[in-house]
Amino acid sequence: MLDQTHWLVPALAAALAATLLLTLVYYYLYARYRRKYLGVWASAWLIYCFRFIAELLGILYSASSNATAVASQSVTLFSAILLLYGTYAYLSKPMPRAWIAACAVGIFWKPLTSLLGLDFVSLTAPTFIVIAAAFAWTGTVILKSTETQATGKHLAGWAFIAWAGLHPACLFFAGTYQCREWEFLAEAVLGTCVAVSFLLMYFEDSRAELTRSAESFRQLVQNMPVMLIARDEENVFNAWNRECERVSGYSAAEIIGNPRAFEILYPDPATRARMLAEIESSRFNYRGLEWGLTCKNGETRTISWFNISGAFPIPGWFSWAVGVDITERRHAEQELRIRALEQATVADLGQHALAGADLNELFNEAVRSTGRILQVEHCEVLELIPQKDRLAMRAALPGMENLIGQAVIETGQGSQAGYTLQRQEPVLMPDIHTETRFTPNYLMREHGIVSGMSVVIEGRERPFGVLSASSKHSRHFTENDINFLKSIANILAAAIERKQAEDALHRSEQTAKRAALEESVMAEIGRIISSRLNIGEVYARFAATVKQVLPFDRISINIADPMADRLVIRFAEGGAVPGRDPGDEMPLAGTATEASSTRAPVCWSSRSRLKHSHGSTPGTSRPISPGIAPLCSPPWCLRGGPSGPWCSCPAPPTTTGPRK
Repeated sequence: MLDQTHWLVPALAAALAATLLLTLVYYYLYARYRRKYLGVWASAWLIYCFRFIAELLGILYSASSNATAVASQSVTLFSAILLLYGTYAYLSKPMPRAWIAACAVGIFWKPLTSLLGLDFVSLTAPTFIVIAAAFAWTGTVILKSTETQATGKHLAGWAFIAWAGLHPACLFFAGTYQCREWEFLAEAVLGTCVAVSFLLMYFEDSRAELTRSAESFRQLVQNMPVMLIARDEENVFNAWNRECERVSGYSAAEIIGNPRAFEILYPDPATRARMLAEIESSRFNYRGLEWGLTCKNGETRTISWFNISGAFPIPGWFSWAVGVDITERRHAEQELRIRALEQATVADLGQHALAGADLNELFNEAVRSTGRILQVEHCEVLELIPQKDRLAMRAALPGMENLIGQAVIETGQGSQAGYTLQRQEPVLMPDIHTETRFTPNYLMREHGIVSGMSVVIEGRERPFGVLSASSKHSRHFTENDINFLKSIANILAAAIERKQAEDALHRSEQTAKRAALEESVMAEIGRIISSRLNIGEVYARFAATVKQVLPFDRISINIADPMADRLVIRFAEGGAVPGRDPGDEMPLAGTATEASSTRAPVCWSSRSRLKHSHGSTPGTSRPISPGIAPLCSPPWCLRGGPSGPWCSCPAPPTTTGPRK
């Protein structure tokens, strides 16, 4: 007959092995996830192992059953306390004192019942009740947990509840080894179920977390604020995030898997070849390579690419890179460079203007600089000619230089320049084909101008004219472009005003000098006339003195005798005129002397006017024949009436006037 402990020892060994397995599982999970409740539960099950060790030692060494029971139940209660503490840590709540009090009662109940000599049921009943409650509570908490929805959760929860029901059942069969054998075997099975269920639960959680991480990574890739692309070995795209779609205009469906996508984005074969060569030479590890990407709307965007796929490969992606759209930054940098060039250009032009540069040179420099900075094909300085209601071209870029000096543009709404003068403000023409405010002149259409802008060049009393810049292509001129053109126009206006002021000052100075000279000459003439010189010397000195203020080619002093209708030339100096030498006489009729007999001077300011008067004064034909023009014939008055004029024929380009 088999010994009564034949099945008890293997059952205890199985229960011990299952509890050790459960302990190792909890320690593994604690080491992996570093959660406090897992560490507490691992400690609880480790202590629970000593219950079975105590039972084995009692059987193997025939120890007192009461001593063994006290040790076993004490260890069990202590492990129950840790199990409850771990459960409340799982709930992130403090452990209620009622549980601690119940466990304390159970611990102190053991020695008390031993002293009183109570039976086994009385000895173990409190312990079984506390342990059953602890296991049932732990199972219920696991089942109600919302942190995980894994299948293992349900297996572990119901295993704990079944384990909780196992302890009270033993009270009905207390003291029989058959009951204890099945109890330990059941604990071995339940412990293994709990261990397996927790592994399954965390495996399912890990798999779900991995799935969530993969989805999070996918969402991150899709929604990250930089472009992300990936290609396979055949240079076919297999990743194209939303930022790529936003920048390029191409959807992921149009790019991913499309063997021609690379050609669509980079249509220039030379650019593609250079890109692939740079990528391969870098061994998929490059930073800040800038290439122009052709968008769906035809626009080219500058993208700065970064590739570290050589150092950090991603399965399924032969090469991957992130890109940043730096088009706006490059435009801003270009704008800054242009602004710096504009400021330098304005400063240089201003210095030349202050240095007193010739206006024509300044105009030419202005149109060259404006055309270079604004990148336009045409730029002109136009001067307003009020008498003709037209604008004359003073400077232009090559293409219209043959029109310089000509009044070729109408004022008013017949041209952009005229409309600018009318509005007295900058005028932009985005597109000549849609312009309705004014009528673009024929020059614009002949030279293929599409877009342009113009500003007024101010003057002292009226606008001087217009500075215009035009392009043969559709162009969006910015506020900075307008300000630059206005700055150039302001410099020209200041230079023009300064030149006009200088000319006015010079004329004033010349007028003052001439007035002083004329006063001096008049005084000298008075002295000559009142001198005692013979009449010939008087005439000679008179002529020399007059020549200081009125340069002439010929001067003659004539004496008229109206009664005899005769004219005698008393003095002549300068170019010879046949029949007009000193001492010559001629009829008075038809001569300039006769015309001035009314005491009013006779002046012809040009050769054409002198010819025109030949019909009424035929005697003036002789000075015309040797080319003498213009002619001035003031009367020479004696007491009692005019005696004759002295005739002066000034040398060109001197003009005659009332003062002279």
